[in-house]
Amino acid sequence: SGSMSSHNKLEALKASLKNAMQYVGANNKIGLISFDSNVYIDLPIDEFDTEYQEYYIGAIDSWRADGGTATNNALLIALKLLREEEIENPNMKPFVFLLSDGQTQSGYSLSSVKELIHAFDIPIYTIGYEADVKELQAIAEINQGAFMNATSDDLGYVLKTLFDAEM
Repeated sequence: SGSMSSHNKLEALKASLKNAMQYVGANNKIGLISFDSNVYIDLPIDEFDTEYQEYYIGAIDSWRADGGTATNNALLIALKLLREEEIENPNMKPFVFLLSDGQTQSGYSLSSVKELIHAFDIPIYTIGYEADVKELQAIAEINQGAFMNATSDDLGYVLKTLFDAEM
């Protein structure tokens, strides 16, 4: 969103996400969604092999800070994509990492989609990126996920911790 444009937050986030690649095994599957006032499926869910890692870097490099924050819209799309993947691969262990620096400013309110999020029954690990956001804590609690607060300096460590816990 537009709030990521201040103090090089977006560039620091990009660097942290690229650094976090080392914690994802090549046989794991990931997808990547970004959002501002709209939601963008940057990468569909696929194996994180060498070719896909290049796509991952390219997708992150294309991000720009603009617009509002449609957190819950992006979350619903992520959950839908995971459910579709789970139908094809029933032995997978789906989960969402949701990074945000602010509260929802556009799209669905949490109260209007909370029951739908709960119905997916997929853990959501929320990361407040240089923020202390109560909404992210509430999202994490819906399906027994966890909330963590992170700065650009420790975001890589936070992601490693979450990957280690889930893999």
